[in-house]
Amino acid sequence: MSAPVFLTRVVLRNYKSIGDCNCRLQPLTYLVGANGSGKSSFLDALHLVRDALAGSLENALNERGGLSEVRRRSSGADGNDPGLSRRHLITGRALMQFF
Repeated sequence: MSAPVFLTRVVLRNYKSIGDCNCRLQPLTYLVGANGSGKSSFLDALHLVRDALAGSLENALNERGGLSEVRRRSSGADGNDPGLSRRHLITGRALMQFF
């Protein structure tokens, strides 16, 4: 049996509510943030890749309403990106430093 695959880095650009996200992952990583900050979009991007690898990219996109539904539309009214950033990812090691 082969060893499980572990993602160490996720890079997203213009996916749903996320303008730009370049995150390194650890074995234990927590995803935290305010409502609307992109937590669900981050997880859906991982599911999109899983679904595309298990079937096809076309089907994975169609399950989400098509390319126009996953493509990021705006950077916000003030031009600042409200989406997910590195500060929303907390590794298990960093969390333990609080206790």
